[in-house]
Amino acid sequence: MTSVQRVTLFGLFVLSVLLTQGCSSKSGSLIGQDLQGQEERIAEPAMKEIPPNDAHLSGSRTSPAMQSELTARNATGLDAGMLADILFEFDQEAVQGDAVHVLESDAKQLQQDSITHLILEGRGDDIGTSAYNLVLG
Repeated sequence: MTSVQRVTLFGLFVLSVLLTQGCSSKSGSLIGQDLQGQEERIAEPAMKEIPPNDAHLSGSRTSPAMQSELTARNATGLDAGMLADILFEFDQEAVQGDAVHVLESDAKQLQQDSITHLILEGRGDDIGTSAYNLVLG
């Protein structure tokens, strides 16, 4: 067998394999077929109503765990969370319009109580990544 015949025979073999693979029927294909949907029913609500906690009605969005930590670190003995939260615009370093009045009110309260040292901490929300919220905080 010459080399030309070997190449021709090998080419015919490859061509026949490609044709049989390309023309074979696709089993399990769902293209063009309608599927029946299944219905799922939930028997009762997954969550039950939680009664409101009077501690959260103060208007502060500081969590109870954070309030207890702030109370422990507070050297003045004043209640932690007595200052209102200051909110910033989304993805901005500027405070929201109504937060300026809250900031001025907090400053007056600190001056009246003769507070000389203050720990200021920022908290990010769960929209951004942890690294992004650390930069904002």
